[in-house]
Amino acid sequence: MFKKITAIFFMALIGTIAYTPSASADIDQLPAQESSAQVLGSSPSPTAVTPYTASGVSWAPGGAGASVALKVNGNGQYVQNASVAYQTGTNVGNACVDKFEIAYYTNNRRFTQTSGRNCTPLRTSHTFGFNRNIQNNKPFCGRVLVGGTWSNYACIQIRR
Repeated sequence: MFKKITAIFFMALIGTIAYTPSASADIDQLPAQESSAQVLGSSPSPTAVTPYTASGVSWAPGGAGASVALKVNGNGQYVQNASVAYQTGTNVGNACVDKFEIAYYTNNRRFTQTSGRNCTPLRTSHTFGFNRNIQNNKPFCGRVLVGGTWSNYACIQIRR
């Protein structure tokens, strides 16, 4: 069952999908805008431990409609893994990414992780095994480097 809720731009509870583009490439300067979100599955009971998924999408270099997407799997503030995907838009052919990056906060410090190049037809992705807690009320973001140009960040915010 899907339950519609209202959320603040990039402020997705774990268990919420926020599908909204980023207008900024700096995760400290993300604008607060309203968006709608949906809770996946039924509401968990107070004693149940239910994993959730959140995602965000933003502009990326390439043809019209090129995008970078972030998908985060976890529970509460614990992130199990995060996937960053690139889609070429109207540029039909191989989707080639020079670097994938995730950015997050722990103890008020910003950290990044990157992975190397990947090329596949139309869409490519990389999954970062994460397995740790991140800071409450801070963005968790992903972006790609394509042909020497970084995309905007696609972000979510995990709140307990």
